[in-house]
Amino acid sequence: MFELVGYRYVDMKTTEGGTVKGYSCFVLNHEQQDGLEGAEAIKIFFSSEKFPDFKPKLNASYDLRFNQKGRLMGYEELDA
Repeated sequence: MFELVGYRYVDMKTTEGGTVKGYSCFVLNHEQQDGLEGAEAIKIFFSSEKFPDFKPKLNASYDLRFNQKGRLMGYEELDA
């Protein structure tokens, strides 16, 4: 489970002449394993091209799915 704690909208030109649009999001990941508890903060980019319906909500919880290279492949907003 990842909790969205901050975001900003990105709309910028690339050096190749293209455009990058989407949301740069900061999320917290809380984990418990073998009696230990921890958290990590990570930044994830939600491309408007790949995820056109994504609208970030602060403090919302998401199930994020990554491929083996660590790229975001999908997400699901979890009920509060």
